[in-house]
Amino acid sequence: MRLLSVLIFSTIVTLTFGQKSNWSTSFANQKVFIENKGQFDGRNWQKNSKIEYAIDYNGFNAFFTPNGLTYRFDKIIKNPDKKLEHSHEPKRINISELVNINWLNSNENVSITTDEKIEPYFSYAIKNPLTKEVYNINHIKGFNKLIYKNLYNNVDVEYEAQFEKGIKYTLFVHSGADLSKVMMKYNKRHTNIKSEFITYSIDESGNFNIKSSLGEITELKPYAYYKDNKQEVKIKFQFENDILSFDIENYDNTRELVIDPWVVSPTFNSSTAVWEVETDGIGNVYVIGGETPMKLEKYNSTGTWQWTYTTLWDTATV
Repeated sequence: MRLLSVLIFSTIVTLTFGQKSNWSTSFANQKVFIENKGQFDGRNWQKNSKIEYAIDYNGFNAFFTPNGLTYRFDKIIKNPDKKLEHSHEPKRINISELVNINWLNSNENVSITTDEKIEPYFSYAIKNPLTKEVYNINHIKGFNKLIYKNLYNNVDVEYEAQFEKGIKYTLFVHSGADLSKVMMKYNKRHTNIKSEFITYSIDESGNFNIKSSLGEITELKPYAYYKDNKQEVKIKFQFENDILSFDIENYDNTRELVIDPWVVSPTFNSSTAVWEVETDGIGNVYVIGGETPMKLEKYNSTGTWQWTYTTLWDTATV
């Protein structure tokens, strides 16, 4: 077996292999909705709010529950409280910043369905915090689309993740719906270790911006049109008392309306470096990289991504 050791510090790393055939890929390029089988439990810091699906993107997560979602940033830093070399304090610690977004007064009987299942699967290493036992959760499914049916009366919401652009969420406001009832309540939470902060505001272009010490998320101003003839309807975000809603002009609620905001890909300080690459005797390629935590990916000899294994390691403990 040939071992190729690489240490690369660019944000996106492209690896190319070739013997009989050439192919290339980028590490950490999966931005899909991963089913929660226990690996994400509690990570949105919300009690009694079960995570159904999540986007897990190397230090950034989006957790989806029946009544909302959570954006979460994580990063390993030097422990500012460790003063002495022989102190029992850890050398590096994790800081977190979360934005919980709840659909206010949404229906309790909302149905969450998926579409466009992907072929690769996901596995996670889990450590029991009490017993320290380590076990795996294997063969977890991933999807390109997540659909909330009847989130409000006659209102459906569809989420679609795209690697280059980010997350698109589309509201299908059916005939007879009351758009004024559609509101999102924003709550911010974070650790208090080293100058963490979260702010949000609407800019001059009408975009809704979330800024934190670890990164930024922009929800692009919404675009709305009637489904039957694609006629555009003027619409904009409205943000008061930490509640985001839609301000729309001359809306005819007897017709179906489509609203398309975009959540652009988050920018944050987290490495997607590749630390090691190996090949086996039949040309499969195994790549380990990332930072919080490190992940192992397998590609077959033609460059097809087959699975991702999320380890318990990070760059502070490896």
